[in-house]
Amino acid sequence: MRRAILSFLLFCIIVLSLQVCLAGVRVGEEVRIRWVPINNENESYFYQRTRFFIEGILAEGVTVGLKLQSRGFWGVDTSTVTIEGLTRTNMLPWIESAYIRVDEFFRLPLYLVFGRQSLRYGNGLLVNDNVSGYDAIKLSALLPWRVDCELLMVKPTEADGISPNNWNEKSAYGIFFKRKWKEITPQISGFLERDETNSVEKNFMGLDLTGEPGKGVYYWASIISQSGKEGGRDYKGLAYSLGGNFEAETRIGKGILACEYFVGSGEGIPPTGKDENFFSGYGHLSEEEYGEYYMENRSEVRDGDPDYAITNLKVFKLGASIFPIPELGTGLNYFIYNSYAPKGNIGNEVDLFVNYKYSQNLSLRLAYGIFMKGKIGKNSADKVLGEVLVKF
Repeated sequence: MRRAILSFLLFCIIVLSLQVCLAGVRVGEEVRIRWVPINNENESYFYQRTRFFIEGILAEGVTVGLKLQSRGFWGVDTSTVTIEGLTRTNMLPWIESAYIRVDEFFRLPLYLVFGRQSLRYGNGLLVNDNVSGYDAIKLSALLPWRVDCELLMVKPTEADGISPNNWNEKSAYGIFFKRKWKEITPQISGFLERDETNSVEKNFMGLDLTGEPGKGVYYWASIISQSGKEGGRDYKGLAYSLGGNFEAETRIGKGILACEYFVGSGEGIPPTGKDENFFSGYGHLSEEEYGEYYMENRSEVRDGDPDYAITNLKVFKLGASIFPIPELGTGLNYFIYNSYAPKGNIGNEVDLFVNYKYSQNLSLRLAYGIFMKGKIGKNSADKVLGEVLVKF
């Protein structure tokens, strides 16, 4: 069923794009090449990510788009690899997105997008496709009193290890309300995750606040509760974060100071009869934001911990960056990782990075991460990452 839907969308996009090529079509390509030597008894590797997209205007307010992606790996022995949280066949292209977007649906303030598309909300705790795309239907509406509302139905992808046989058994539904009030923007979120195959049903309720109380000052706070059932076992979890950025001009250029505290609940020891691990099957945390080495290799540092998730984790982040010129950014991020249950220090990490935007079509990034194991962690490691990003 899923393949039939995607094939139909792909056919429509190609045919319709050819028909409207004179009405306005955008075509582009992005190539990212990374070199990642890791010193933790693992081999270093190279890999590339190529993305090709085409987007065309079918009619006034109607847009169709297609994006293909391919990843190639060197230094990895198997033809199927899992890197950056994605399980993909080496060099085999796949559909990242194939969608139709309708603006002002029925001449109302309604905006509809359906098909495979990129999705991310907030810091990615609930939904973040990690540049892989989710099959989804998204309806946005502007309600009275300037309230933004969004309804979402999302399905997992094969990158999550979901076979075609049980694809129909997994789904999630979300509703999000947001309104800007003076310098504060509150958002209320509701998210339901279902897996009928394993009799799992999770409910997430969230409250987010963001604001800009002054020039160069930005803060955010969020809290998300998790409840639900799995057969005869109940889910009970909690995640919350508090952080802010402060931006100012210095003698050596623009400076940014960032601080954040991030918590996701974990299972009690001994188990309490409830699954207290906070976990969304559609979420993903970025290693660039929360630890170049540790977030990508959590399961290597401590058995049983999921990569790219906040499950059973407390994170403190302190970062500083300087832009001597607008095109060049340098900085340092310091992380402290603690376990929620049992309580203890997993380790600390220091990430040094340099970003250089040569032009709109060419950028370079170099990062060096040093992970130092703590009392309940294992295997200190360091990671060097060199990246070239080219856009056409």
